[in-house]
Amino acid sequence: MSHDLNLSSASSGSYKGNAIILISGNSGPEAIQIVLDILSEYNLKLVDQQGINMAGRLIAAMQIEFDPAHADAIERELLSAMKPLGLDVALEVL
Repeated sequence: MSHDLNLSSASSGSYKGNAIILISGNSGPEAIQIVLDILSEYNLKLVDQQGINMAGRLIAAMQIEFDPAHADAIERELLSAMKPLGLDVALEVL
């Protein structure tokens, strides 16, 4: 599954890096949508997305192609949004 979330200023050939975003914690129906809303603010491509909702817990992973210079900003924004929901987030540049 591959989705361009924001193509306003670059084509898919301009992405310079890949990352995995990991999300875990108390599940809520809004969690994945909040993550996708945050990612849509950046020029990146969602390459793959998988998740498990079990026993009230969420484990999700997303692979993105993006400019690695935005890694810290994306991770900070995700952490800020997910912490109040009881979710942990990590972004690992590959």
